[in-house]
Amino acid sequence: MTTTPRLPYDFHEAIQQDRSIACQIYDSLHDAKEADNQNKQQLSRLDRLEDLAERLENLAETNNKQIQANADAIAQLTSEYKNAANDMGNDIKTIKGWYAENRLRQQPHVIPITLGLNFVHRLDNQELTEMLQAHSTGISLDNQTSFKIADLITENTNPQGETVYVAIEVSFSADQEDVRRAVRNANFLTRFTGCQAIPVIASARNHPSLQRDLDSGRVHWHSIPQPRITIS
Repeated sequence: MTTTPRLPYDFHEAIQQDRSIACQIYDSLHDAKEADNQNKQQLSRLDRLEDLAERLENLAETNNKQIQANADAIAQLTSEYKNAANDMGNDIKTIKGWYAENRLRQQPHVIPITLGLNFVHRLDNQELTEMLQAHSTGISLDNQTSFKIADLITENTNPQGETVYVAIEVSFSADQEDVRRAVRNANFLTRFTGCQAIPVIASARNHPSLQRDLDSGRVHWHSIPQPRITIS
C-alpha cells in the first residue's frame, strides 16, 4: 500500500485564505471607488453652488446698478420738477403783479378818491426823475432808481385845495418790502415838495406781518380783486 506524502501546509486552507484576502481587497477597492464617486458628486455640487453664488452676486450687482440708476433718474426728475414749479410760480407771480399794477395804472384816480382826495394826474417816470435830480444828495443809487420807477404816484388835492401826493406800491401779495418802498417814496415826496404824501399798498392779499402797519396807520391798504383765470 502506497502512502501519499503529507505536505508541510494545507493548500486548501491557503487557497481559502487567499480568497478571503482577495475579497477584502475587492471590498476595499469598491469602497474606495464609492468614496471617490461621492467625492466627485460633492465636488460637482460645490461647483454648482459656486456657480450659483457667482450668478447671484452678479445679479445683485446688476440690481444695485439698476437701483442707483433709477434713484439718479428720480433725483433728476425731481430736480427738473422743482425747477419747473419754481419757474411756473415766478411766472404766475409776474402775471399777477402785472395784472394788479396794470389795473391801477388804467384807473389811477380810484385810490385818491377812496382817501377823500381830488385826483389831478399821475406822475410819470420823467417827472419823478426831474423831481429827484434837484434833491438826490444823500440818497443811494438803489433808492434813486427805485423811486424813479415807482409803481404809481399821483398828485391830488384835498378839500382845502392843498396838494397831497399818494405813493402807491402795487403787488398781488404784499409784504414788508412793499410797505418799505411806499413809506420811503412818500417821505421822498414830502422832502422834495414840502407837501403831504400818503403811502399806500395795493394788493389782493397781504402777509400777516403787515397788519401792525395797517392798524397803526403807517401805511394805507387798497384791496385789489383777484383775477379769475380760466385755463381751456
